[in-house]
Amino acid sequence: MAHTIMLIPATLKAGAKTVSLGLLSALTNKEVRAARLPEFDIDAIESFLVSNRRDDLFEKIIEQHEIVAENKDVVVISGFPFSNPYAAE
Repeated sequence: MAHTIMLIPATLKAGAKTVSLGLLSALTNKEVRAARLPEFDIDAIESFLVSNRRDDLFEKIIEQHEIVAENKDVVVISGFPFSNPYAAE
């Protein structure tokens, strides 16, 4: 089973994508079998949250994680800050 590292940005301009790509590169250079979870559309995510469909959102994320994690040692997930306050409730 792959280890999962999730990077959560503290601000809108934190650059989690850049950090996650750098971490992925560093892991790969050390011959760690690593992959990065594909990015999800923020509008789609906020739509799930606004319509109180968190379980559906989590199911999609877990499904993608299982696909990416196959035969990997580490999966890197790049989080994102929410642009709307309701999304973080």
